[in-house]
Amino acid sequence: MAETSHWIQDMNERSLSDKSLDLGRPRGNNSQRPLVLFDVDGTLVNTGGMGSQALSLAFWELYEIEDALDGIRLHGKTDGAIIREIFRQHGVHWTTIARDEVLAVYLEHLRQEAKDSSLGSVCPGILPLLEELHGRDDCAIGLLTGNIERGAEVKLRAFGLWRYFSFGAYGSDRLKRSDLVEVAVLRAREMVGWDFVPGATFVVGDTPADIQAARNNDCFALAVATGGYTRGELQRCKPDWLFSDLGDLPKVLDVLGLPGSPREAGAGIGAREASKGRA
Repeated sequence: MAETSHWIQDMNERSLSDKSLDLGRPRGNNSQRPLVLFDVDGTLVNTGGMGSQALSLAFWELYEIEDALDGIRLHGKTDGAIIREIFRQHGVHWTTIARDEVLAVYLEHLRQEAKDSSLGSVCPGILPLLEELHGRDDCAIGLLTGNIERGAEVKLRAFGLWRYFSFGAYGSDRLKRSDLVEVAVLRAREMVGWDFVPGATFVVGDTPADIQAARNNDCFALAVATGGYTRGELQRCKPDWLFSDLGDLPKVLDVLGLPGSPREAGAGIGAREASKGRA
């Protein structure tokens, strides 16, 4: 196979992404500057099912399993957890070699699927939000996604969003989503040079698993109903903030403690605390 297991490794065996981040940001203790971690599917983009189609094709090619994903809910799970569930459901013996082979073939099909992104779209408000956050020197943004890193790259490149992200934590780092938060924070510290704390870290996602990941790591949960769960379903999980979409840029910046211009951000943390739960 073109892809092998060298990219499915634990955090202690991996190096940082080879992408660089050079924003001229100051080093030192900037613990109240927010770290914003975005999910991919249903939060940044709706891909039109390219990921599930590619995975189905991979299982058909390798095991002749038709409709391998039937009965499996993908939202909020890591790629590794999804593959384990498919193996178990269809009586396939799971091994790391078998998993890596599935992921390699999955990537091949995903690249083909991504050549036509017309069935998908960038979620409402995402482009102006990323433009704003990427251009500021008082916050940092990264990915926190169940996609393996190369899968996330393929999907986000298809919609022109990969360029906004210089670090992240992926389904190729850990099996459980909640375990990815620590990975993302460590990478953010190494890449940006700031000491991020839970009280200034936001997990932005569209599933209960994203909310739980924030909860388990004492971070803020910013839920958005642009994916596979309704606003009501997300509300029952009690996120810190809940948006129908991220189209209200001033409101989102206020929640992140970044109202107005970057120069005003120092006063934003207190305003964020005061407005918590009202979005």
